[in-house]
Amino acid sequence: MYYSFIHENIVLTYPDVTDVGDIKKHYDLLIAFMRVINCCVLSRGPQNEQTLAQAKKFISDNRLWMLTVFKRSAGAGAVGDSVLEDSVDELAEAYMLLISTSGFLDVSANLHVDAHMGMNLSLLNSLLILK
Repeated sequence: MYYSFIHENIVLTYPDVTDVGDIKKHYDLLIAFMRVINCCVLSRGPQNEQTLAQAKKFISDNRLWMLTVFKRSAGAGAVGDSVLEDSVDELAEAYMLLISTSGFLDVSANLHVDAHMGMNLSLLNSLLILK
C-alpha cells in the first residue's frame, strides 16, 4: 500500500487551485495518508529496520513539502487561511510523529556529535603531540 501512495504522487502534487475548500480537501487527504503511514511504522515497531529505512527515505524525498507545512503551522507564509489552520496543524503533527518514530533526527544528531567528537579528539591528539 505504501508504494501505491508513493507512485500516485499524492504527497508531491499540490493542487493548482486557489479555492481554499479544494486545498483543505487536499490537506485532509494528506492527513489520512499520513495516518496510514504512521500506523504502519508504529505497528511494525522500532526494531523493523526496513520500515524505518522506508520512512526515512519518505521524509528525505518530501522534506521540502514538509518544510512548507511546518512553516504554515508556525504562522509563516499565507496569511488569512484560518479555514486551513486545523488541517495544517494536524498534518504538521503527523509529520512530526513520523520524524520522531523513524529516528530521522537521531541520525543527523549522531553525525553531528561524531563530527564534533572527532574534532575534539584530533585537537586533544595535537595537544598531546605538542607536549
